Amino acid sequence: MIVYENNKKWFLDDVSNGLMVRKIEEMFEKHGIRKESQAEKNSWINSLARMGIILSDSRISDDVDVAVEFQIPLTSKRVDFMIAGKNDVSDNVVVIELKQWEKVEKVANEMLHSVRAFTGGAVRMVSHPSYQAYSYAVFIRNSSEQVQDNDINIIPCAYLHNYDEKYLSELDDEIYKDWYNEAPFFIKNQV
Repeated sequence: MIVYENNKKWFLDDVSNGLMVRKIEEMFEKHGIRKESQAEKNSWINSLARMGIILSDSRISDDVDVAVEFQIPLTSKRVDFMIAGKNDVSDNVVVIELKQWEKVEKVANEMLHSVRAFTGGAVRMVSHPSYQAYSYAVFIRNSSEQVQDNDINIIPCAYLHNYDEKYLSELDDEIYKDWYNEAPFFIKNQV
């Protein structure tokens, strides 16, 4: 299930006109999904506005498809943002994990896919955003006949649009290399 789906042009119109939260909430209600917290709504406002800035680049075709809050089948996981389009060779879907974090802390070497970040009102151990995006992409590749039958490329990445570059060494530490090589991450100065 996809909570919001449109092409780039209409997505940018909805972001510009402040309609995204209302449209997402309406779809959650339509599908009987629990109400989201104010913090979740604020993250949509902030993160989707940042994605609007990225997608307003004229090098990105107006007819690419945009999806917000894609529920991965058979899981409780939701992909924050997806962009689907075609290049000269293939169909492609970019899976983007959006984070509002300003910094993370590396955890011990035995936790090669986790970081500590302030989320949900406290510092918590959570998945590295590259690992999270990578795991979503793998699950989609492995569970979707449409992706397999049509040889659709699933390209994962993470965008930490508030991340302070002075903490970059925590995020790109060597212990996370496998994940960010598979799913690169971008921070606020890498639009």
